[in-house]
Amino acid sequence: MLRANFFGIDDANFRGGARVGLGDINGDGVQDIAVAAGFLGGPRVALFDGKTVFTTPTRLINDFFGFPGPDATTLRNGVFLAVGDVDGDSKADLILGGGPGGAPRVFVLSGKQLISAGAAAAQTNPIANFFVAGASDTTGGVRVAAKDSDNDGKADIVTGSGEGQPSLVRVYLGSSLAKPGFGGEPLGYQDLNPFSLTLPGGVFVG
Repeated sequence: MLRANFFGIDDANFRGGARVGLGDINGDGVQDIAVAAGFLGGPRVALFDGKTVFTTPTRLINDFFGFPGPDATTLRNGVFLAVGDVDGDSKADLILGGGPGGAPRVFVLSGKQLISAGAAAAQTNPIANFFVAGASDTTGGVRVAAKDSDNDGKADIVTGSGEGQPSLVRVYLGSSLAKPGFGGEPLGYQDLNPFSLTLPGGVFVG
């Protein structure tokens, strides 16, 4: 039975698809929906209140570009995203990864700040902002997922290598992210090489 049918990116003419994540961003006990534009789209993100998706989907905040500054206009294949409580405050955070054509940048925004102060405030004080393996000069993007792999109550960040890059899955422990404003690649990570070759389409993680 169909329960919901709506445009996550509010543009009926857009044909690049969407990427979706689930998590309780506003802390009301119901999973909310995060949607990002896909191919040929900018890094646009929409957040929907989970309590409303089966009736009239209502946004938690206004749509925004996941990456600020020049990336807001130069990234043209959207962003990858995941949702998970990285900082352990009982509200899910938004984990963003650069889309194809962009560098493997991981940008983690506090769900609490997104709801209480808006996107600009959360972007000014991100939980994390780094390039996987420091590879700021590559353009395959990076796929992201959230998983509490060490059972410490904080979501860990799982990244998959992007298009045309050697196969790599890197897991960053949530506990290795210092505090809002933290910069640089976290030191606490684990590497896996699932395919031992360079993949044209990259590695998807989930």
